[in-house]
Amino acid sequence: MSEQAISQQEIDAVFPKVAQIIADALGCDVDDVKPKVPLIEGLDAESIDFLDLVFRLERGFGVKIPRGKIVEDARGPLPEAEFENKGIVTMPASLA
Repeated sequence: MSEQAISQQEIDAVFPKVAQIIADALGCDVDDVKPKVPLIEGLDAESIDFLDLVFRLERGFGVKIPRGKIVEDARGPLPEAEFENKGIVTMPASLA
């Protein structure tokens, strides 16, 4: 399965709904949710929040999100060993 590029227009079309879902899940103001604001560092999301976000996004958009991709995207460039410890998402040493 090949990945298709997503246009800025497509992002702009769904972002208000995504932002509202994120704000509801994290208990923050929807105005604080911006495309470049990190969920963990910027909005204080915790590991359990990611599971909640996945369920809310799936329900809100009627899609199924593969779990491995969420973890991979959340981890970014961090090695697996630095990303989580015993199932809990950790804070990178550079941010501590």
